[in-house]
Amino acid sequence: MNALEKSGIYVIADINPPLSGSINKASHTWDVDILTQYIHRIDSLRSFPNLLAFNIGNEVITNSEHLEAGPYIKARARDVKLYLKSVNSTALVSYASADGKKLSAELARFLSCNSGGPSAELDLFGVNNYRWCGDSNFESTHEELTLEFQGLTIAAFLSEFGCLNPGKPRGWVEVTALFSTLMSDLWSGGVAYNYYPTAHGYGLVDNVEGKWIRNKDFENLSQRYHLVKPPNMPKLSSLVVPKQKCASTNVNSFAITSVLPPQPNVEACNCLDHAAFSCQVRKDASPMVMSELLDSTCKAIGNSIPPGSGEGCGLISSSPNKGVYGILSACSSATRLNYAMTRYFINAGLDKKACDFSGNATVQNPIKLKSAGEVDREVGRCFEINANNSILPNKKTTGASKNTPAQINSNAYKNSISGVRGQSGTQSSASSWRPSESDAFGVGKAANC
Repeated sequence: MNALEKSGIYVIADINPPLSGSINKASHTWDVDILTQYIHRIDSLRSFPNLLAFNIGNEVITNSEHLEAGPYIKARARDVKLYLKSVNSTALVSYASADGKKLSAELARFLSCNSGGPSAELDLFGVNNYRWCGDSNFESTHEELTLEFQGLTIAAFLSEFGCLNPGKPRGWVEVTALFSTLMSDLWSGGVAYNYYPTAHGYGLVDNVEGKWIRNKDFENLSQRYHLVKPPNMPKLSSLVVPKQKCASTNVNSFAITSVLPPQPNVEACNCLDHAAFSCQVRKDASPMVMSELLDSTCKAIGNSIPPGSGEGCGLISSSPNKGVYGILSACSSATRLNYAMTRYFINAGLDKKACDFSGNATVQNPIKLKSAGEVDREVGRCFEINANNSILPNKKTTGASKNTPAQINSNAYKNSISGVRGQSGTQSSASSWRPSESDAFGVGKAANC
């Protein structure tokens, strides 16, 4: 970061962690684990003066089958912006979208509209765009793209560009159009892809005998940048932009709702692990094992239960298109699994064999609660007594100076997550558990409350 600053380069940092932190296109989540990882990455970078923005996702929605991820992206923007505000950071929040006919533009409008409150509105929207190949022109490629995004009320940019020319270096002709009045009234530049070599040949540098050498793609891009003369200032009409209103419907039927996933509440979730769950997953269980166990356990106790209800896995599941989120859906993956395992354990008559799960779980001694009704009442109590707590720092820290060290600004946050179960890399037993016919209740039956 310091070397980039010396060269006058600002950075949009991608904070979306791989695997555990990415939004699963088939099963969406915004929980304690992911927000914790986000904030750790934010804290490591937010003090650098050349930090422009934090990117919270890349190509999460690529077709109409993934539209339910929309509210989760907005929830991420909301909570990241709240955290940045609490530590006096001026960094922006961005998202990079896959390019798609009208899909990306509709997503941009959804993520920038005022559903979920002003803190949920995205600051920057990027489009990974490779429409311009070789000697194409504005009319055949970017004119349609620009028309699709007309009226957007937040800054838009090309978060990736640079189509490959098979057997030829890239000419970067699109740079001329990108910084001309054809596009500059709407688009705020772009990011050429990619600096380091990729398997498909996108690199601007090559590694030759351990040394990084600029290639022809780099030289051509540099020449294009030197030739362009971008406007010195935006149009006056773009200085004051009205808030984007949320449409009730649009072409791709996004889940337009003012109800977003809840903000993760670490203290409430930790309260439950401590006081409510008698059967708990081993602390060294891998994310993959926990995912398999959660799926199997929910099938056993009734995964057809409506999300948000107090039966089966309703409290840990959600239905974003209906604006319904289980009260435990924002807890960590381990806490959600502990809830499901405890319900299974209770339904099995507190038989300790029912809290084995192929060696991946243990009974907590003494057994905390002995009925589903007691568990549900404890869930309500933990969230009630921690209603004013969250994963974000205490409001008392919001007035801290910009020069205050990150570790001081984040004390309240770090204290609140000190008990969060980490994602251990230790291998745990394979999740081969499946409910047997000898279990104390039938597969698919809901627990009695």
